[in-house]
Amino acid sequence: MSEGWCVLPNLISRTTTDLLAKAVIDQEISQRHEWSAMVKKFNASGQQRPPSGVGHAQALINYIPELAQYATDARIIELVESIIGPSVRVSSISGLVNYPGNERGYWHSDWPFNQSLATYMRAPYADVAMQVSGILMLTPFSPESGGTWIVPGSHRSPTNPSNDNGVDRFAPQPGEMQVTGAAGSLLLYDSRLWHAVATNFTDAPRVAVAIRYAPWWLNLEVRRKGSPDFHRIAEQAGGKDNSVPLIPKSVFQQFHEDARPYFMHWLDQ
Repeated sequence: MSEGWCVLPNLISRTTTDLLAKAVIDQEISQRHEWSAMVKKFNASGQQRPPSGVGHAQALINYIPELAQYATDARIIELVESIIGPSVRVSSISGLVNYPGNERGYWHSDWPFNQSLATYMRAPYADVAMQVSGILMLTPFSPESGGTWIVPGSHRSPTNPSNDNGVDRFAPQPGEMQVTGAAGSLLLYDSRLWHAVATNFTDAPRVAVAIRYAPWWLNLEVRRKGSPDFHRIAEQAGGKDNSVPLIPKSVFQQFHEDARPYFMHWLDQ
């Protein structure tokens, strides 16, 4: 992780990734109308629009509860805690589907560093890891299929292109590369790392699950609709809604007992 990223290979069997990939695509299709409405609202705000041809499935854990055990695999948690300390929490899980011929995205960092979201940390950032992001590959990642573009070492920058920092959001960057890996592998990176959606040149969807890990001290209430912090900060800020839906008790009870502490903060009381 000295360059801000690494790949943990073969965490899940190919049989399992095939089943999960289908489930993610099914959820993306069922949520497509809702996502399109949100994108339309986002575009009207004048913010950078999301790339076309990329589908999203929000609150994925509520529809695919078994993801809880994969997101909290001991091998992942051990590495995450070595970066941001003990008592981590899963801050969000969503599905990503890059359909054939999707548009390339722009350089950005993840929440809380993405300046286009409703809540974000203002630049310049302290040189401290405050969140770790993961992309679980449910289909192979390659230059042909749209392996995520990254700029190794960019997590040490005090800002990123989502902040209009003078960097062309779509221009090639020195040292840029695409992440590759077999289905079942996980790209893990400091959430400050500059990355971008890559074009899928194959004839099959490239499917993944985005998982974010937060330290216990990072305020997630700004992502909980109905909370005082969400009302005070997110609703008045504008930008893309990045709230996280709560987890119903009926779903939470399906999680493996060892996985539950990592999601307790999103439990719908």
